Amino acid sequence: MLNILNYTDYRKYLSDYYEARKKMSTFFSYRYFCQKAGIKSTALYKEVVEGTRNLTDSTIPQFIKGLGLTGTDAGYFEALVNFNQADTDIAKQKYLNEMRNQLPQIEEKVLPIEMSGYYSNWHNVAIRELACVLDWKEDYELLAASVAPAIKVREAKAAVKLLLHLNLLKRDSNGRYTQTFPHQTTQQEVISVAVRALNTQLAELGKNSIQDTPPSERDVSSLTMGLTERSFKLVKQEILLFKDRIKRIVSEESESDRVYNVNIQLFPMSIKSKGESKGALV
Repeated sequence: MLNILNYTDYRKYLSDYYEARKKMSTFFSYRYFCQKAGIKSTALYKEVVEGTRNLTDSTIPQFIKGLGLTGTDAGYFEALVNFNQADTDIAKQKYLNEMRNQLPQIEEKVLPIEMSGYYSNWHNVAIRELACVLDWKEDYELLAASVAPAIKVREAKAAVKLLLHLNLLKRDSNGRYTQTFPHQTTQQEVISVAVRALNTQLAELGKNSIQDTPPSERDVSSLTMGLTERSFKLVKQEILLFKDRIKRIVSEESESDRVYNVNIQLFPMSIKSKGESKGALV
């Protein structure tokens, strides 16, 4: 069944839910759902999905009942509805935080800034993942060649040595490498020359992928917009929520067959104006 935690639009969730239930049971209908949820208007579900009506404080619990949501899922759905229907940035910020608080926390290791050696080159980050994905049997030529773009054998050896020294990788008795801590992060927006240098290298790799990697194997897109200070902060919260979702997707996979990097960049393209624009998209 659908996972509400993967949605940021409750109307889309309701639409997908209806389609999924309809495929499972031909008798399922808007009328059936409303009767199950204790809703008098049998047209409400359809009208909400189409955007002609909103859910209210009284109908949100009814929909939660009809959808069979409990616990975290129920709390997330309520926050999501309020977020989608909020009229102000302040309200959206509040409900976005509530949504994020409902998401299962992925345990992470915060790497200290002192690990400058790890941050010094992008291939250290790639090797930390690739060494656990690839069955390379200490074949450093294979390991180096499997990085995209390929690196030198001595660089691959140095990266593995560093990762073992920093206890970011460990080698078992069968020669297989595993991560001592699957999920890692830096202090949020940490002020560090090494981290900034790493992000610069990753951004450069992302730029090169536009020419070097087929579109079917990557996703590169941009969005240029006018923001106020309030909406800028809201977008940053959305990015955190998006990253949480990605981490949860990764944590639910027991295996992987390729290493990817996700670059997220939000930066100004103009100086601040005295007036506030209405946030036009380009």
